[in-house]
Amino acid sequence: GHWREVARRSLARRRAITSAAATRMVRRNAAFLEALRQARSAAFEEPLDLGYHSAARDRVAHALKDLVSPMILDIGTGDGMLQRMLRERLPQVRLTGTDLLAFPGVVIAQGERSPFRDASFDAVCSLGVLELVADPAPLVAEIARLLRPGGVCVLSTNALAVKFLSRNPFSYVEGLVGGVLPAVLPAYHGVYEPLTPLPMAHHAFGRAELAALCGRHLEEIRVEPLRFAHLRKFGLERVAPRVPGLRWFCGEFLVTGRAPNA
Repeated sequence: GHWREVARRSLARRRAITSAAATRMVRRNAAFLEALRQARSAAFEEPLDLGYHSAARDRVAHALKDLVSPMILDIGTGDGMLQRMLRERLPQVRLTGTDLLAFPGVVIAQGERSPFRDASFDAVCSLGVLELVADPAPLVAEIARLLRPGGVCVLSTNALAVKFLSRNPFSYVEGLVGGVLPAVLPAYHGVYEPLTPLPMAHHAFGRAELAALCGRHLEEIRVEPLRFAHLRKFGLERVAPRVPGLRWFCGEFLVTGRAPNA
């Protein structure tokens, strides 16, 4: 009953979220975002500290390793961490980044409406963005449009199983079961309202849901567990990826796929 009520309220609030509302939120928070832009720009002058990003760096670099001198687009580049990491691991790549925030070398654009021609890139990456757009489907369609035939897509996004965790230990049992049997948990959609009453999307995905979403436009879809920070308190963060069943009780998924060949 509790999860069904969560799903009912989530659906009601999700209907209020539109791309127009997200744009208005950005404009009303211009001062805050300008300060954030300056902080991110300054970060480019500091030594690279992978920290939280190390797992994603290694997996993304592995997915792109067979591309020869590729053109890569990073949608929602944020602080530019992925671009910096890829330049160190794959010096042959040519990188372009888009984001809603402006700083050097970044094209201002919404992820689902990029100002590039069809089939412009050998690879498109988008880490931690799919959960923040009003409707994830157009973003996946846009990625497919931008990829050359056979081009590689790499995404990361929130996993459903950890979004219902609480201080109640039983919620970990439910989350663990939900990681293996996604039908146990209802659809999830949280809403952030930072500094304004305007809603901001915050999706989370089940493994099968994510594969189906990406499979509408891409081929050779693989959904893999990425991070397990929520299991650190139990000392299982490093063990979980190697344990059947437990490996799907992850905090994020990494999705890879390819654009159909012409």
